[in-house]
Amino acid sequence: MNNIVFDRISCQVTGYDRLPQAFEFSVNLPYSISLSKTISELTGNQIQKADSEGLLLFKDNIQTDEFGVETYTETTETQVVTEYQTITNTYRIATEETTLELQDVVQPDGSIIQEYVQVPVYEEIITESQIPIEFESLQPIMIDEYVDKIYTLENGYMNFTYEEILEAKQLAINNNNLTNLVYYDEDFLGSELILTQCSIGDGIVVLHSNYSLQTPSIPFSKTTNIIELYIESQDGLLFEVNDILVEDGRVKLLAPTNEIIIKVSNPTNKNLELYALGGLV
Repeated sequence: MNNIVFDRISCQVTGYDRLPQAFEFSVNLPYSISLSKTISELTGNQIQKADSEGLLLFKDNIQTDEFGVETYTETTETQVVTEYQTITNTYRIATEETTLELQDVVQPDGSIIQEYVQVPVYEEIITESQIPIEFESLQPIMIDEYVDKIYTLENGYMNFTYEEILEAKQLAINNNNLTNLVYYDEDFLGSELILTQCSIGDGIVVLHSNYSLQTPSIPFSKTTNIIELYIESQDGLLFEVNDILVEDGRVKLLAPTNEIIIKVSNPTNKNLELYALGGLV
């Protein structure tokens, strides 16, 4: 792609590799950029909702108000009990009390005699338990199905934003140069440019004849006296860095610095357009 075209009002992508029409503006791509984005899209089908552990969910305690709005609680249970059967159980439990009981006792010679022996006293316990015997199946909770689709510039350029395109462009500029951007402006509407007799819009600044603009002071971390500019403009504009004229996109300052000001001026007798401006160190 050589350029991407945007709607001037919505900033949505409207095309590529063509000139912008009325109410459009363009972002030039001097280097190849690569973008991808995953978007969840409706399939038109419905699937059963699941919890965070993947267990399917069902509707329980369904209530419908006077407006027909349904509310319910979510459960992983597939059915609820609608009828129980009561079962009675009887148990005998030994207590701490004992009693004497006449029992047959075998003697060493094999004979049997009756003797009274201590035996525990038992208490009878009766319990009841409810056994489910009838069930009702719960309704599944159905939701819209989404599928993740991966889009690139080639198969879905309309899914990318102006900001994403500019970020990818700046990354491509850095990747294709030995220096890195410390300043970049292509939006202009939200910039801090100091303007004199200039018309400004999305992706363009029109410098009137014999007028100029300049950036605010641009600090950066390293110290250098070699500055390169990234420029997209019509021919005829002059560029200066710290009052030193830029030639062929490059300038050597009188002394190393970690702060620059870029000035753009129009010495001609006609209006000239600036589309993008960057500083690389």
